[in-house]
Amino acid sequence: MDKRLASSASATSAAPARPSAKTQPKTQGKPQAKTPAGTQASASVAEARTLSGFALLRLQLWGALTQVASRLTRAEWGFVGLLTLCYAFFLTPAGTNTISRYDMVYALAHGTAIIDPHASNTIDVSLFNGHWYSPRSLGLSLLAVPILYVLSFFMDLNNSHTLTIQIAILNDFTVLPAAVIGALALKRFVDYLRPQLAQTMLPTAVAGAFALGTLAFPFSTTFFSHAFGGALVFIGFYLLYRARTQPQPWRRVLLAGLLVGFAVISEYPVGLVMVILGVYIVLVFPDRWFRMLVVYAAGLAPSALLLAWYDWFAFGNPLNFSYSYVADSAFAGQHKGFFGVTWPRWQGLWAILVYPRGLVMESPFLVLVPLGLLIWLVGSLRAARVSQAASSLAVATITAPQPRLKRLATTVWGWLIAAPEAWVCAAVCVGYTLAISGYFLPMAGENLPGPRLLVPMLAFACLPLAWVVDDGRRWLRIVFAATLSYGVAISLLYVATGVRMLSTYGAFPLMDLYWPILSTGKVPTRNGATPPSLTSLWFGAPHWLSLYLILAPLAIWTYFAVRAIVRGAPDGRPA
Repeated sequence: MDKRLASSASATSAAPARPSAKTQPKTQGKPQAKTPAGTQASASVAEARTLSGFALLRLQLWGALTQVASRLTRAEWGFVGLLTLCYAFFLTPAGTNTISRYDMVYALAHGTAIIDPHASNTIDVSLFNGHWYSPRSLGLSLLAVPILYVLSFFMDLNNSHTLTIQIAILNDFTVLPAAVIGALALKRFVDYLRPQLAQTMLPTAVAGAFALGTLAFPFSTTFFSHAFGGALVFIGFYLLYRARTQPQPWRRVLLAGLLVGFAVISEYPVGLVMVILGVYIVLVFPDRWFRMLVVYAAGLAPSALLLAWYDWFAFGNPLNFSYSYVADSAFAGQHKGFFGVTWPRWQGLWAILVYPRGLVMESPFLVLVPLGLLIWLVGSLRAARVSQAASSLAVATITAPQPRLKRLATTVWGWLIAAPEAWVCAAVCVGYTLAISGYFLPMAGENLPGPRLLVPMLAFACLPLAWVVDDGRRWLRIVFAATLSYGVAISLLYVATGVRMLSTYGAFPLMDLYWPILSTGKVPTRNGATPPSLTSLWFGAPHWLSLYLILAPLAIWTYFAVRAIVRGAPDGRPA
């Protein structure tokens, strides 16, 4: 058991006692549903018009969804199906963080932000004016409220034995779709950035490296906000990129703002990416940057208003945040610096990137990201110089010498606009990593498989791999393929452990943790509960069989991805 769980009672002794689980009221099983108005023969004209309006809206939405679905290729549908199966197959056991968010969703579904009836089931709480609240972010929780409302008609929400299933269902209708669409956006991004790869499996291999070979895999299976916020902000980035070539770019810029804004109120550190994308707009819309920034800000505004409303509703002030009132002593560092973030620290960088559970320990191919960025930037700058030289020869004009400072500014601007997407990826990777290294708990939990706070930046980190996946050096492609296989395998093991790994296990618990799972399908008792699977719940299949059932399609995809990477381009030469 987590040491902090054992010490939580003494840490909150000065605070009002939380009601025990045994004394939780059972009269709140379902949010009170409004009785639908009976259809009478004398319905008013206004009601008829309203119904016809809803019918028309439904037809329009269905038509839009059908149009989007028709744009996916057969291979993309297969990729979407594989991700959906992998993300939904195991039901991650309820834990401190997910229970706290569930309590928030439950409270909001009942018209309050106070979680007093359930505050005893987690140490992840905030205390304000004698009441307990969840410190979890608003966006994802608010999105899950209508899903929990519908679920209340089919399940007893007060049955603690079904808590894991309830949370898994909430995840399947919130985090999972966003994560799958985010991975698909990464694949399409590679298609547009590297059109010579579009007819190969290599863009899917890059997207799969992110979606199945990094921490994005395990954290897309559980009700955390990291994969959700990261997916929304990356989709926003993709929409901004596509807006550059649209006759009415403001539409995509507005939609990007809406998604990025909701990502920020779902995963607060994503605010850093929001600012970087604002700079990106200035770079890619040089003639109308102010107008596009206004549209972008208009998209951000609804989420900002939602957050201000919740803070006023819960804490009486739109500027009071839930993290300001965290109660457990284990999270006292949250009150230092900017909500726990101070200056970057070398110890934090080493922990989140390297050892014992840094990013490269689980996904070694991420060490190739700087190489991909370098190839991307050098190639774009070289192409920009050639284009500039050709245009200068065509014009053949003599310009007066410029001041040194102006020449420097012109040169830097030329570098930035030559590959603005590459600079965004570099800025997100560096800035996000430095910010998390300065957090008082850089790993955000000692019993997790990796630095979960870095999950939102992983799609940005994997995009430059599109310049490595077809590198002319075959040995480098083999290294990429081998480390990708390892990343997929270890990510599946993380999911099979219930996205939990005791800190006492060390970096590579081969015999203590991995082998028992591979041989029996069950997690050792000391590490926590064994996550149920869809096959074990629906068909009563043994745990070991469930593990190998999901391993089969994952292994097939990995084989074809590895083969495509090693072979290179279809003509036998690197693409």
